Amino acid sequence: MEHDRFILFSSLLNDAQKSIARLKYKKMDSYGLGSAHTLCLCVLYDNAQGVNKTELARLCGVDKAQISRIISDLLEKKYVAVATPERNYRQKYVLSEEGLAVTEEIKNIVRTINEYVSGDIPKDQLDTFYTIFRTICENLAKAEEIF
Repeated sequence: MEHDRFILFSSLLNDAQKSIARLKYKKMDSYGLGSAHTLCLCVLYDNAQGVNKTELARLCGVDKAQISRIISDLLEKKYVAVATPERNYRQKYVLSEEGLAVTEEIKNIVRTINEYVSGDIPKDQLDTFYTIFRTICENLAKAEEIF
């Protein structure tokens, strides 16, 4: 039973990640961006006061090297601006006017996809799912340290 649950969980998680990556790629390509940029733009949108690379890496769940590449791309395309004079990982970034407009479009697309994917699931069941999924993720992180 435990082994079957591990296989099912891993398989479902992989399938979901692949579908999300394909959806992000399809939608982000029109902005000249890849799927890795989606979450970064959304986090910057939700943190209008600015976020440094270390915070951004933590909030996006990726390493600092990938965040540096993403920020470089977004700066080059003028979707992001530097908000503070500090250098390196303490420097804060915000969405530019163009980045704000693009991210609002992206958030609308995400909202539409979310409604399609989970619109017929009652809110209390979705809340329970995310509570349980968060607990599983936290416990997996703890298991990494133990095992």
